[in-house]
Amino acid sequence: MKANELRKFNLVQITSEKAKEEIEEPSPWVNEFEVKAIRDDGIDSVEIYNEIENVYCYASMDEIEPIPLTEEWLLKFGFEKLNLIAWRCGNIIIETVLGFNVRMMATEESSVFIKKIKHVHQLQNLYFALTNEELTIKKIKL
Repeated sequence: MKANELRKFNLVQITSEKAKEEIEEPSPWVNEFEVKAIRDDGIDSVEIYNEIENVYCYASMDEIEPIPLTEEWLLKFGFEKLNLIAWRCGNIIIETVLGFNVRMMATEESSVFIKKIKHVHQLQNLYFALTNEELTIKKIKL
């Protein structure tokens, strides 16, 4: 990854080597860090935070990895499943045939293809560009 692909609030993973350095007993299933700041120090390092492990650290771009986008992530972000291949959040539609194809609804009957994406941070960045709102994990009400 490159630093210019990231924004504050993006969700990323760290390499397993970095996890072993930063987390006392790293969980293989909990590797979601929120970008807190991107340092412009010539090293391209990122300040990141993992709420579950309560770990705040710096990582170089070599230690940062994108999180693959899955239907589970669409659920976490509050997208609703429309049919076998389509998910919707507001005017944003994601089709999951042959990847994650993002469309923007022009009207109820039509939409326009925007971009094919593969990673969580790409969806967060595109959502922000289209709506001027952050795409965050929704808290489930019990």
